Amino acid sequence: MRPDTIYALSSGRGVAGVAVIRLSGPDSRGAIEAMTAKPAPQRDGQCCVL
Repeated sequence: MRPDTIYALSSGRGVAGVAVIRLSGPDSRGAIEAMTAKPAPQRDGQCCVL
């Protein structure tokens, strides 16, 4: 069985100035790079406009 890559909105409901997205799984790096068009740093947070 292959583990899934999952992502979810972590910030609270309603209007906010910042959204936090959590990613986990073997393809997390590829998902971050696809969303940001930048190489993903190893185990680090990143701020960008989506």
